[in-house]
Amino acid sequence: MKKKIDKQEDEIDDLKEKNFKLQSTITFFENLFDRLVKFIKDKMFGKEKEREDYWNFSKDLYTHNIFSDKTIESIQDDYIWNKENDKGKEKDDGLSL
Repeated sequence: MKKKIDKQEDEIDDLKEKNFKLQSTITFFENLFDRLVKFIKDKMFGKEKEREDYWNFSKDLYTHNIFSDKTIESIQDDYIWNKENDKGKEKDDGLSL
């Protein structure tokens, strides 16, 4: 009986360790994904051509089920906001910022 309890305790300890490693891996990839989305959103503040490229890239990721509805909507909101706010940005000499 004692051996069986010891074996079960060892299995529990092993499972706890595996669970911790899996949780660490999940956290790593969640952070990596969040950084990717932030990077794309930051690129939306760039030049119009660059913004369009990253928006198209984002749509491709969505089409391939890499981005969720929530993620693509968030990126789209930034895309639209940046596109709308670039329209009125002109200096007195008529050049865009």
